[in-house]
Amino acid sequence: MRLLDSAKAPAAQRAPRPASGLPRQARACVVGLEGNGAEAERLAAMGLAVGTVFEVLRGGGSLAVKVGESTLALGPEWAAALRVVEI
Repeated sequence: MRLLDSAKAPAAQRAPRPASGLPRQARACVVGLEGNGAEAERLAAMGLAVGTVFEVLRGGGSLAVKVGESTLALGPEWAAALRVVEI
């Protein structure tokens, strides 16, 4: 896992934001989740726990992301609830 070097990244990229706003080919790190504990557990079980780095394969309201060797699809509500920083 690559750590975010906040001294080199522009402030707009360091601010947590919904994953739904990430463009295609962006790399991001999960920093939180807006929602209940069950949603957080489900995302963690799919490989999207806090600290996970992933790449966006398809952007927009719904996302397709690559986490390690897995590809995951997130609907609009899940993508909007996932808080990330772009790296």
